Amino acid sequence: MNAMDVLDVLRLGILLALAGVSLYSDLKSRRIYNSVTFPAILAGLGLALAQSLLKRSWLPDSFWYSYLLESAGGMAFCLLVMLLVYWQGGVGGGDVKLMAAMGALAAWPLALYLLVFSTFAGLVIGLSMVIWQGREGVLLRRAFKAEGLIKGRRLEESVQVVPFGAAFGVGVVWTAAMAFLG
Repeated sequence: MNAMDVLDVLRLGILLALAGVSLYSDLKSRRIYNSVTFPAILAGLGLALAQSLLKRSWLPDSFWYSYLLESAGGMAFCLLVMLLVYWQGGVGGGDVKLMAAMGALAAWPLALYLLVFSTFAGLVIGLSMVIWQGREGVLLRRAFKAEGLIKGRRLEESVQVVPFGAAFGVGVVWTAAMAFLG
């Protein structure tokens, strides 16, 4: 196993650890901590820089396009999408930072899959919780009135608060399985 492979495995390990820690803290206290997300962002970008340096391609276009740009692109994409959802009242600030960290660690294009799979998992978890609690009527009324689509609601006013740390954990495992199993 060469140094590049070791760094890829390290990035995956940090991503899985981040998902586990965030799942636990989100379920326990409904919080995702900056002390977890900010170091993960730095780790993602730092490992990408190390991979770019190990590539030893000193041509400017190939150097910056490689790992560092893919990591920053994954982070920026996830950050922008989650900020849009945050401004509509759909997630909290910790969820935004968590997804940015996961995007930096997964890098582009895996960050796109991670976001899609996590969103799908969040949808399934949220709908399951709504059905379990018997709140389908409230959800349908709000959906047909398009409440909250134009003017964002506060997170506390939503039909169901979903622990997105759990959804992101499912998304990470799903993305990792897809990436490594083909």
